Parts: sequence; structure tokens; C-alpha cells
Amino acid sequence: MICYKIAELHGGNVIIKTKTGTGTIVQVHLPLFKGTYLKRNKELQKSR
Repeated sequence: MICYKIAELHGGNVIIKTKTGTGTIVQVHLPLFKGTYLKRNKELQKSR
């Protein structure tokens, strides 16, 4: 999922909740500060 990867690279995440007959809720959480993105991006690059 493209949205998940973008959120992950910026230090966030995506939560998807589905309930039959009711619908789907999609939550995208992103950090407020650029420093969090830089730290998380460095961690991801080291793990590759």
C-alpha cells in the first residue's frame, strides 16, 4: 500500500478498521516535527 509506505517513511503509520455492513475507517498518523522524520528515515536506511 503506497499510503502506508509514505507514512512509514515520515515516521507515522496507517490504521485501517473495517466492519461489515458499516464501512471502513482509515487513520493516517504523521509526526508534527521534521526531526522525527529524519531520525526514522536514517533508521530505515540502516536496516536495508
